[in-house]
Amino acid sequence: SQAMPFKYTNLMIHLLVGLGVCWATLNLLRVLGHAENEATWIAVLSTGFWLLHPYFVSTTLYVIQRMAQLAALFSVFGIAAYLHGRRQLRERLVAGYAWMLGGLCIGGALAILSKENGVLLPILILAIEACLPKDDDPTPRYLRLWKVLFLWVPTLVILSYLAKHIDFSDGLWPNRPFNQVERLLTQPVIVVEYLYDLVIPKFEGRGLFQDGFEISKGILQPPRTLLSIVVLSILVILAFLGRRKYPLLALPILFFFAGHLLESTLLGLELYFEHRNYLPSAFLFMPLAAAIVWLPRKFSLRLAVAVALLLLGFLSFMTWQRATLWSSGYRLVTYWALKNPESARAQNGL
Repeated sequence: SQAMPFKYTNLMIHLLVGLGVCWATLNLLRVLGHAENEATWIAVLSTGFWLLHPYFVSTTLYVIQRMAQLAALFSVFGIAAYLHGRRQLRERLVAGYAWMLGGLCIGGALAILSKENGVLLPILILAIEACLPKDDDPTPRYLRLWKVLFLWVPTLVILSYLAKHIDFSDGLWPNRPFNQVERLLTQPVIVVEYLYDLVIPKFEGRGLFQDGFEISKGILQPPRTLLSIVVLSILVILAFLGRRKYPLLALPILFFFAGHLLESTLLGLELYFEHRNYLPSAFLFMPLAAAIVWLPRKFSLRLAVAVALLLLGFLSFMTWQRATLWSSGYRLVTYWALKNPESARAQNGL
């Protein structure tokens, strides 16, 4: 019973993050020029899919991941405020820049104080900016200069920081069973698995113990390493090329990869954790929500409502099932031990 207040607080934070995701999505769709009613329904549905997804049961109920939740909370509200200001630039120049600066600086500072990867907020906003319609008109004034100073400069600082950590020597991380090259080869496999589990929900994933995950020793060891690199490369290239024409498809992909830039690349962190997807997946369900909202154009409103309720009900059921499993410590650690036979931590936990 002593754990309940911690888990309840995390659940409330999860709901607050959902409100931020909804506001950010709504403002994004407004900036992209969608009609208000259409934008509202896409934002609500997209947020509902994200909020009810069973993948985030672990982030919410694993109490220490409150830091990931808070970093996401301040980041999404920072993005929402930035986009709110972005819309106002033509009519209210000063107010627009004030909202943009406030969202970036206040949201970014609070996110960094919650967890280090809050520093990625400028890069996340750049990923969004890359998908916004190209504005050939010289107004609003100073926008290009503003982006250079407040988005590109921090991004270059972060990339420089990561570049300084490039070290392919074998003894770089004596307490890890992998070196930097092996980590870089393994991460594409893991990121593909992240995406698969987000698209195809499960009752329970790999759990907290990932020390048994197969480390990629070479480009073909195992063969799925090369396949994963090819799949991710194609996704990034297509998203970048189609970012202006198909922003609802491209933006979630670019935002997802930008969100993994710190924890899924060069730094000597543990290989695999579900909570690393909490913020990067914030817009991932927007294309699905848009497809449902557009269904009445070709078919009927009843079909759109039925599909939306079916998906929300399915995710709710899956989340309830996973939360039920998490409510029983013995069943949970037993599942993890069976799921990860190569994990010494999982066997020791049981």
